[in-house]
Amino acid sequence: MAAVVYPQTLEVAEAVPDKVLQLDEYNHDHSHDRDSGQWSLDNDDPKDSPGLETVVISRIPTPPPPPPLPQVNTVLLLPGSGLTHEDFITEFQDPIGLDYDSNDVATCDCMQCPICLCKKSHPPKMPCCQFEVCKACVRQIIATNIGEGRSFMPCPNSDCNKALTRDFILQYATDSETKAKYEQFRVNQENDPTKKTCPNCCLITERNDLPEYKLKPPTPEDYNITCDKCSFQWCFSCHSPWHEGISCKAYHQGDQQFHKWTRDRMAGFTPNCQKCPKCKVFIQRSTGCDSMICNQCHTNFCYKCGGKFKSVIFLGDHYQRLAPYGCSYNYLPERPAGRRFIRGGYIFVKAAALTGYPILFVGACTIIIVAGAVILPVVGTVKLCKGIKRYIRRR
Repeated sequence: MAAVVYPQTLEVAEAVPDKVLQLDEYNHDHSHDRDSGQWSLDNDDPKDSPGLETVVISRIPTPPPPPPLPQVNTVLLLPGSGLTHEDFITEFQDPIGLDYDSNDVATCDCMQCPICLCKKSHPPKMPCCQFEVCKACVRQIIATNIGEGRSFMPCPNSDCNKALTRDFILQYATDSETKAKYEQFRVNQENDPTKKTCPNCCLITERNDLPEYKLKPPTPEDYNITCDKCSFQWCFSCHSPWHEGISCKAYHQGDQQFHKWTRDRMAGFTPNCQKCPKCKVFIQRSTGCDSMICNQCHTNFCYKCGGKFKSVIFLGDHYQRLAPYGCSYNYLPERPAGRRFIRGGYIFVKAAALTGYPILFVGACTIIIVAGAVILPVVGTVKLCKGIKRYIRRR
């Protein structure tokens, strides 16, 4: 029984004989021997072995040669290796005699962002000082400031601190909503008499047709604005809810409608509000203490009374009860005349205590008592007359 080896090709890496037998030629030459059945296991020569399929051994194909190196010298430096081009030439090229041309070495137009410390190519430059910051950091700075309600954005360069221009901010603002918020904050800060924002939804409203700009006496109805977005009715003159039949001055001197509006906003979906004493923009507090900083003019004021935070040496600050600039809600909130009188006397007491003259101290106390006895009745009479007039006007 003859053993048959199926035709196959073996690929080997070692050197192979120069003479390689082809399968078809061998089968053709020995077809007669296979038919006669003459075959021996002791026959080592494949040519003399009838009926044996020849195993063909072929060479591994020779790999193609590598591409030729460029004529110019190429320098590869690992990031973070600390090697400069000059160090590479000194330590590697010069010892083995390689020629090089410094003009042929490609240089990377990249810089390290001073904020995120990442390598960036072609970063934007600040319009004020040409300071380079990557685009991602510029967008983050703009989005953060607008999210916090700031329209004034200083340059990230600590040596510059100039304001970024409006065109630059709008160029790198992330979306249309962010751009709209920026425009609203900018209008509030600039205090343009022809542009104001709705107190309820901050929609920008522009009025160039007001009578005061056409040399015509304005009427109260000329300032009545109905918001196109939220249908809120407000006064364009004092930037408050519309006060029918009441002047802006009387409305802000303590009209009950204004206090009712603030209480309603406190109980509703938006918190209560307080007006900045400098730029007159309404500030809403969601949580935190009474010390507020306006995002528009950066004024530090008290959220309870709306007054600025002031601190005078030896007289105290806004939180002290007897300080002349203290909060009106910290001491006698229901008796403003008595509060002013006592705090005024506190100033004389402090001055006398600092001088160290007991006689001056006693004299100051006497003056305070006499002045109080004269002024208090007058103040009470004036308050009573104002209350009567207010009552008659509301009837």
